[in-house]
Amino acid sequence: MAYHRLGLVARFRPAAWWRAVIELVMLAAFAALFGVACVVVLGVAAQQHGRDFSVLLEGSVDPLTPLVQVLVIASILPAPFLAARIAGRNPRALCSTALRLRWGVLGRALAVVGALYAAQVLIDVLRAPTDPTVTPFRLELIAAFALAVPLQAAAEEFVFRGALPQILGQWGSPAWLAYALPAALFVAGHAYNWVGLVDIAVFAVCTAVLTWRTGGLEAGIALHAIGNTVFFSYGALGLVDPNATEIGAVQMLGATFMTVACTTLLLWALRGTGPGSREISSGGQKPLVPADATA
Repeated sequence: MAYHRLGLVARFRPAAWWRAVIELVMLAAFAALFGVACVVVLGVAAQQHGRDFSVLLEGSVDPLTPLVQVLVIASILPAPFLAARIAGRNPRALCSTALRLRWGVLGRALAVVGALYAAQVLIDVLRAPTDPTVTPFRLELIAAFALAVPLQAAAEEFVFRGALPQILGQWGSPAWLAYALPAALFVAGHAYNWVGLVDIAVFAVCTAVLTWRTGGLEAGIALHAIGNTVFFSYGALGLVDPNATEIGAVQMLGATFMTVACTTLLLWALRGTGPGSREISSGGQKPLVPADATA
């Protein structure tokens, strides 16, 4: 069973078009609820420490601004799982065709992507034109990013490469459409110039291909998490501006090359892990029934 079709079979209640609508509405509602709750909590914390939270939230030059944005996105991670369960399907299907997070696949993906980005960091260190700004605060910020960014990356992957394609798959959408529409939303959610959006579009296509070919989100999460961690760590050290929206062609080409290179190697390293090699079993799953049948 293809990953984007899992919403039709990995269910506790029979599939129906209106259940997919409920899941979509619940996904948006929970994402908004958790995002607002996170903003409130961070706002209270900022006020207690004498910080102007509105400035942090609006994209200032404050080095804490990217961390606030990462935490808000990370807070929506439970949303797709809750929405799927309310809509009557197995939330574990969001992970992979094996109905779980495949730790072996994730480990291999992290190793591949980590090796490529480690090489990039080494090259950047050897040819760096400016010295990084290293202070105890900056190092603590990097540690915070190392903890928060994987959750932020997972949240975006579970929504844009997981929940939304599986919702569209319940309406009979072919694979290209099930992944293309969420990818367009993903690109639209970034406030870059057109050059920067090209890089985001390439990333969205690559993570969609990884999800489709491997039958799960592990590879996309690894690519997203490591790439963002390196980027925000560079920002914490003052090597890049993580709040910049005007992206240059050279920066875009470098980021796009890394995305494509990582994707190519991941497809090779994870060959044989696709849906054809490990289908979900029918045990414990209710059979698919017509949409107008009684639930």
